[in-house]
Amino acid sequence: MIGYCLNSKLRKKNGRTCCVHFFKYGFSFVELLTVISIILLFTPMVLIVSSDSAEKQAIEESKNFADWLERAFIKSNITKQRFLIKRFKTYSPNFYITWMSDSSETETYDSGGRALFSDPSSGNENSEYNPLVNYLEHQLGMTINVYDRRRSKLVRYVIVSRFGRVRVSTP
Repeated sequence: MIGYCLNSKLRKKNGRTCCVHFFKYGFSFVELLTVISIILLFTPMVLIVSSDSAEKQAIEESKNFADWLERAFIKSNITKQRFLIKRFKTYSPNFYITWMSDSSETETYDSGGRALFSDPSSGNENSEYNPLVNYLEHQLGMTINVYDRRRSKLVRYVIVSRFGRVRVSTP
């Protein structure tokens, strides 16, 4: 029987060459294959769970974002303050509105990196909501795309009508 040993000298047992272990610390080839196969079985499960959780987080963030944006429209209608919606084409974890008052306060919705927002139809100008006329000026509405944190999948649309109604839709 020919065996493989790390030592240069082959050990003899009952007159035959014997080398059971491949490594110095006692792992046999069968044990090594067993451990590798277990690792290979569990690796795809971990990757699937992490991708599902990233998508679920982005879906939850799209709902939270729609609620936040709807509260801005309600606040505007109650206080009669106008606000600007910052338009952008790039992916961003934040969304900004600026109140048009003496202080010009900017509110930010921060997804914490759980979702990315983009506005595919945006031009260079911002959208203004005027509660006195009760609609977005110069626009029929807007759609904001919500992606998971890796930008690999579009998970939801946040649709804003011209009159400030906000809803979430599936792609």
